[in-house]
Amino acid sequence: MAFSERGYHAVSIQDVAKLAKIPKTNIYYYFPSKSHILYALLEQKIDDSILRLKDIAKIEDAREQIRAIFRMIVEAAADSDEVSTTFMTARPDIEGDLPDIVTRKQEQIITLMTEATRRAMAAGVLHQADPEIVAIGIFNMPFTIYRWGRSVKASKEDVVAHLCAILGIANVGAE
Repeated sequence: MAFSERGYHAVSIQDVAKLAKIPKTNIYYYFPSKSHILYALLEQKIDDSILRLKDIAKIEDAREQIRAIFRMIVEAAADSDEVSTTFMTARPDIEGDLPDIVTRKQEQIITLMTEATRRAMAAGVLHQADPEIVAIGIFNMPFTIYRWGRSVKASKEDVVAHLCAILGIANVGAE
């Protein structure tokens, strides 16, 4: 992705068109600005995460459900998600409904994770605490590990196991 290679502000619509091998006018037909492109890419990633979380919500065992959530987030964090990283570092201003749409979808992710956290607390898998705060912590821990712990050499499954251990979920990473 051009944004991650050269930086969001250094990339033009012409650069995006050249990379996509389509005329610049085609891009402008669908996206009035490069901010709209970035928001659209982020919205797609969020939609994919919501679908995955809805599938994870079908897992009956609360312990396995939390483990699946960690695995999903660790994969996203470890794979250095260019869209999310670019969005978080550039956070471009944009007019219209798109920022509100993205925010509502991000809130939907937290709601789905909060429901899973609440279920895990009820099942005794997690200690009692504010489920939304715990859900937000679960969501952010893997990104913090991979963003600030550049030297992390552990496998994704080991990171999942360590994160589960932090929450007091023993032997979740090993089977």
